Amino acid sequence: MRKKVDKNQVIKEISDIFAKTKGALFLNLSNLSNSVQFTIKEKIKANLGSVKVFKRTLLKRAQPNLDVDFKKPFALIFDYSDDLKAIRSLSGSETKLDFLAGWLNGQRLNPVEANNLVNLPGREELFGRFVYDLQSPLRRLVNLKNNIGLKLVKTLAEVGKKK
Repeated sequence: MRKKVDKNQVIKEISDIFAKTKGALFLNLSNLSNSVQFTIKEKIKANLGSVKVFKRTLLKRAQPNLDVDFKKPFALIFDYSDDLKAIRSLSGSETKLDFLAGWLNGQRLNPVEANNLVNLPGREELFGRFVYDLQSPLRRLVNLKNNIGLKLVKTLAEVGKKK
């Protein structure tokens, strides 16, 4: 049993982590083997995140607005980067990951939103899609202009062959 001083240190650690983090996910550990858990932990660490396991009671005391009443064992995945690179690194996992909830910019996420956060594309990919969408109408206009001239040339060539 931990002493009250130790518990207060853990509560302070939890509060400090939540103050620094950009996003957090509650990962259900009940159906994951140790090797899968280790792989997840390595992926998160490699992308500047961290994985922690805290007692529910201490988590509630540190973050009362979290409303964590999970009956399943869980780990907290913290991401400190603006683009949530550590969280997104889990998207290619072979094992189906079950997220119980999430935390993003001070707001709680339900399990569906937490799964969507993992599958969110990166900043560079989103910029690429945006630029492509901006260029799309211009490309269509150029193709239309080119196709009209091409059709005219083909039509004249066909008329010339018939004469």
